[in-house]
Amino acid sequence: MSSNASLITALIHEIGVDPGFNIRQDTPERAAHIDQLKESIRTVGLQVPLRVRRHHETYLIVDGHCRFAALQALHQEGAHRDGVQCFVEPGDSTTADHILTMLISDTRLPFQPLERAEGVMRMLRLGWNKTRVALHLGCSVKQVEYLIDLAHVPEEVKAMVVEGEVAPTVAVQAVRKEGPAHAAEALTAAKEAKEERKAKAAEAAKTPKAARAERQAKADAAPTPPPRPEDGAPPFDRETFHAMHETLRDLLRLTSVDLIHATIRDLYESLS
Repeated sequence: MSSNASLITALIHEIGVDPGFNIRQDTPERAAHIDQLKESIRTVGLQVPLRVRRHHETYLIVDGHCRFAALQALHQEGAHRDGVQCFVEPGDSTTADHILTMLISDTRLPFQPLERAEGVMRMLRLGWNKTRVALHLGCSVKQVEYLIDLAHVPEEVKAMVVEGEVAPTVAVQAVRKEGPAHAAEALTAAKEAKEERKAKAAEAAKTPKAARAERQAKADAAPTPPPRPEDGAPPFDRETFHAMHETLRDLLRLTSVDLIHATIRDLYESLS
């Protein structure tokens, strides 16, 4: 296979991607990896040649999809010339050989378990048995069987694995125990129970001092009530108060209630 590959320099427009061949998923980690490769290639050039296979008059990527994406981005910016070093797979190599080459390639971005599971399933569909796959991947048959089970978990559970909510091994265990139809429900319930236990443990671990500090923080964050009238400045000064006192004393001598009300009203209107 790769030991007989020949090194060539191809033009970037002669290289393409076989749709659906790459087992990598479009994740934020992959996008960040491509950005890092882009800056590395811009600085020191392409250090590891692409691996390609002949396809009529062009070449298709076998290994190096991320490097090729970085090269394309640089080429569009005018920061990379056309020549790209590539190892060309022998003409007698098979599709299974190409998938194996991709799986065992030395890469700075390791394949995620779901991606490896997809690669194993492709090799099995091409006629390889579990023992042969394990031998070429350098792992045990039990590990291959685990990847097969992972490849068959329901899509809802796969989404939980991709989001990092559930570990791949836990997902496989749930499917084996609960069955495909109930695995997602069981995993969600287990996750909620775990979060509840963590919250209770955190609450129980609080010291009296920490609890008081938390209560004080909540009190400080509460909205401040409006000030009461007695909390503010007096509505009038001392001289005004004495004037009012004299006026009210004079009012006591009056016998007409209406006159008293009218006088009080005029007094307050004059002060306002």
